[in-house]
Amino acid sequence: MMIANDSPESKDQFSRFRADFELKGKLGEGGGGNVYLAKNKIDENLYAIKKVKLDPRISKKLMKEVKFLSKLNHKHIVRYY
Repeated sequence: MMIANDSPESKDQFSRFRADFELKGKLGEGGGGNVYLAKNKIDENLYAIKKVKLDPRISKKLMKEVKFLSKLNHKHIVRYY
């Protein structure tokens, strides 16, 4: 999972998503963001990436989720990077 600012104002800012991945399509929605299928430009593998809109009203909840997910390590759970 990757957290990305998806707002129009972010177009001039550096985007790791745009730098590292080629968007292939939208897979779904939920949990404050959208999930996309993307191809990594370096290893050419396909990844599901969750892009989350950074909203100050939910940022505390979002950061709690990010910190929790970053600690998980299980073969059936996608790792947060």
